[in-house]
Amino acid sequence: MKNPLKDKKIVFLDLDGTVYLGDNLIPGAKNFLKNLASKGIHFYFLSNNSSRSKLDYVKKLSRLGINTTKERIILSTDGVIDFLIRNKVKDTYIVGTRSMMDMFEEAGINPCSDSPEYVVLGFDTELVYEKLRKAAFFLLKDIPLLATHPDLVCPTP
Repeated sequence: MKNPLKDKKIVFLDLDGTVYLGDNLIPGAKNFLKNLASKGIHFYFLSNNSSRSKLDYVKKLSRLGINTTKERIILSTDGVIDFLIRNKVKDTYIVGTRSMMDMFEEAGINPCSDSPEYVVLGFDTELVYEKLRKAAFFLLKDIPLLATHPDLVCPTP
């Protein structure tokens, strides 16, 4: 049988529904990661779930018995933050969780501006009417909208 990991130097793994589902590891996930590490293959975790920060994912993986760092986690939020930094955007209005807003603040971007340059839409598990009202107000003033990800299916147990 051919080894699909032969000659691989790096592997990217989705988190939700691939490494774990809910609060349970996918069977074989931990052994797979140990196997990668033993072969010297670097691995990174990916998620398009913008409701959590990198630190949230580090803590969750740790609870599941997988030790990692924020540097090994790549989120859809990272792409939006990178775009905003490259375009020297400092003020946004975020429809997203506190964890998502924390990532923007860490990057030097105001997530709750009263004069945003962009409205940013994430997966908001803390959504309240006031956030929608303010976002609609800004969008009606032609403030551009950025979405962290299109996700038609959110894996759940």
